[in-house]
Amino acid sequence: MTYFANTSLSHEHSLDILSLLYGYDSFLDGLVTIADMGCGAGLDAQWWATLETRDDPPEPRNYKVYAVDRSLKHVDQDLRRISNISWIEEDFETEGILPQLVDLMWCHDSFQFAINPLQTLAKWNRQMNVNGMLVMRSEEHTSELQSPMYLVCRL
Repeated sequence: MTYFANTSLSHEHSLDILSLLYGYDSFLDGLVTIADMGCGAGLDAQWWATLETRDDPPEPRNYKVYAVDRSLKHVDQDLRRISNISWIEEDFETEGILPQLVDLMWCHDSFQFAINPLQTLAKWNRQMNVNGMLVMRSEEHTSELQSPMYLVCRL
């Protein structure tokens, strides 16, 4: 598994895929609600909540972001004050954890901790809008190979 020495390194790693998504304006324009499942220190949730358009001048996208993690003790107090992030301290495998359906679920380096991965995916599917999308990075394991896997799909 990939473990990072600190939360900044983890966020830098997730920026690889986030920066790719940033180039798809029509996709980003269609989003309203986002869930960061297994948000850790909340840096990816902050990225989504503060994302701006590529217009000149840029305008805030104002996504409603749900940041979910078993423990929010590592979330900086300044991040907790971002008004369009709702912090949910709960296991992301919990049924009905989100207060509304979301357009996109983001899960970076936390899905490998799911106890019941298939059931979790089914639960998440029930929490997404029609044509909702899951973007997830997890570890792919074999006896001799450990390599990261990105998954982008509509459930």
